[in-house]
Amino acid sequence: NANSNAVSAGTGTLSTGSYTRDILRGLATLGSLASVNGNDPNFQPLLQNTVQSLNGAVSAINTDIGALGSRQAQITAAQSDYSDMVAALKSQLSNVQDADLTQVAVQLSSAQTQLQASFQIIAQLGQLSLAKFLPAA
Repeated sequence: NANSNAVSAGTGTLSTGSYTRDILRGLATLGSLASVNGNDPNFQPLLQNTVQSLNGAVSAINTDIGALGSRQAQITAAQSDYSDMVAALKSQLSNVQDADLTQVAVQLSSAQTQLQASFQIIAQLGQLSLAKFLPAA
């Protein structure tokens, strides 16, 4: 976006807030100079302001380069995390899709038998009482 910097603020009092516009303005200023302008008393301040503006643009660009590098590192780390997650999900999906249906049926039948046995034991525990184990007096 030519209207603003990514993260860095424009530096200097002459900045437009966009290093792109500052560079374009500096280049337009330099391109419009003629040798006859050298005698003008405002020529030297104009050049100093242009140099200051271009130096500020370079500083802002360097700040944005650093910030973009940091963001790139974050994106790369997130990409790696997502790749790991995709691999794990593919593995889990493969385990479900490639399951041996006969083995699954056997395991379900075994689990059902164990569950029924547990229910029978729980039902029988309800019928126990201490009176059945104490001798009659």
